[in-house]
Amino acid sequence: MELVLLVMLILVLTAFVYMFILLLVWFAAAHEVRCKGFFLLLCYWLS
Repeated sequence: MELVLLVMLILVLTAFVYMFILLLVWFAAAHEVRCKGFFLLLCYWLS
């Protein structure tokens, strides 16, 4: 019984870590796109 609980706990923790990594990647990608857009706008404005 305790082994089953341990396995479930490990699976839940793994799922949380996976979701956290996905969120970090998504935020990084969104931030990069925003920065590139801002940089392009700045270059266009300066030219």
